[in-house]
Amino acid sequence: MVVILDKIVADVAPQMLDEESNLPAITYEVIDSIPDKTMDGPTGKKESRIEVDVWALSYADARQLSAKVSEDVDGLTGVCSEGAKHTFYIEDINQLKDPDEGIYHHMVEFKVNSFKSINN
Repeated sequence: MVVILDKIVADVAPQMLDEESNLPAITYEVIDSIPDKTMDGPTGKKESRIEVDVWALSYADARQLSAKVSEDVDGLTGVCSEGAKHTFYIEDINQLKDPDEGIYHHMVEFKVNSFKSINN
């Protein structure tokens, strides 16, 4: 997913922006990651939530970039280096503004379904 976000804006960072970051920018954070288990142990399935935040100096830029994030990441499927298959789905979209700073903030939350084969 980070590779996709890097193509949308130049500044992409985990969790928080640096003071030196130029806007527009994107931050991302894993909100939770819950592995599926049964009485027999792990199933290899996991459900996670990832928050992607878009920061811009205008409402139009924030809206355009959050739409691009939504379009490029929603439905994205791939296999990570650990061999787990991930599929991303939009779960929520919010529009926020920091009136003191004049910064527009749109948040796109994704649910990520993952599966990695368990060898017993």
